[in-house]
Amino acid sequence: MKLFFIGMIASVTLCVSGQNAPVNLQDISAENIAQIREISRLDVDSNLALNERIVWSPDGETFAIVFEDQVLLYSASDLSAEPIVLYQTQRIITSATFSTDFELLAVSSGKPSGSYGVLPLLNDPSVAIIEIDTGALVTTFPTEHVSNSMAFGVDNTRLIVVDYYSYDFTVWDVHDGQVISEFETNQYGWGIMFPPTFSDDATLLALGAGNTYNSRTVWDTQTGKLVAEGEYGYSYELTFSPDNAILAGASRYGGSTELWHLDDDHENLHINYNPYMMLASDFSPDGTIYSQIILTPTSADNGYVVEFFTPNNGERLHRTLVSVDTSYTMDMIFSPNRKWLLIYDRINGIQLWGVPEEA
Repeated sequence: MKLFFIGMIASVTLCVSGQNAPVNLQDISAENIAQIREISRLDVDSNLALNERIVWSPDGETFAIVFEDQVLLYSASDLSAEPIVLYQTQRIITSATFSTDFELLAVSSGKPSGSYGVLPLLNDPSVAIIEIDTGALVTTFPTEHVSNSMAFGVDNTRLIVVDYYSYDFTVWDVHDGQVISEFETNQYGWGIMFPPTFSDDATLLALGAGNTYNSRTVWDTQTGKLVAEGEYGYSYELTFSPDNAILAGASRYGGSTELWHLDDDHENLHINYNPYMMLASDFSPDGTIYSQIILTPTSADNGYVVEFFTPNNGERLHRTLVSVDTSYTMDMIFSPNRKWLLIYDRINGIQLWGVPEEA
């Protein structure tokens, strides 16, 4: 859920490698993270270049990929199986999110009206709410601009929509499509480079340092109040810990990752990787592992390395080379059941990593 817009999305090609049969996996933990390895791979002939393009189901058994004009659901244990089509449209999808019970799908989209460099210019922006089981349209409502980040909140009866251009956010009623509240952040930024990030429970919203003041901010999505603010260069990659106590932020273009304790009672930790580039990060569902992907020189070529740390003290648990192929569009997401670590990059597609029981 942390990718940035670099181009339009192409077609999908399915090509599965590795084990296709179900694999018995241990829960990924700090104790066995050194045994993690790639289990299977799905080649996706597509530039997944928008925020929140890959989403796990709550049980961690399936994951959805949001393409330009459709949303497909894949089985994690059998990538060779045909995906289920959850949604199709003739518009361009800019963002999508699922309710926490995986019953509803929200899609932000617009009609193409030309281009500006690699960015599409979209008109008639709107959000559609769809029932996943039936495909029925619950409601649709127009928005001022397209959104690059959304989240369900308050028992899945409300949808929080972040404006792509202004970072202002609006809370909508899911069932009647009416505005409940609107909040201004006054933090105009670069939505294409610094996509907003929600906490798992959608009570907090983090905005990256994409404006001229290089300011990171954290907002309460229910009251619209500013919770925390800090300055840390161009904080591209923002990720909340499961308990909302830590916000990890890093400069995309080198420096270090800061584990920012929002309660101010703890000293912030810095993980140095200068002068390399950090591309993706995530916390494990139990909060015991913080992982990040960095670009680092190797003897053969530029290689992507995934690193695992303990968030409380910044101790490195494990480090492994992901690929020597270069790509600047990457994401990594732990599954909610702790069985899988999904790694995406534009060249190698979807990689599912895990710890086999025989490891």
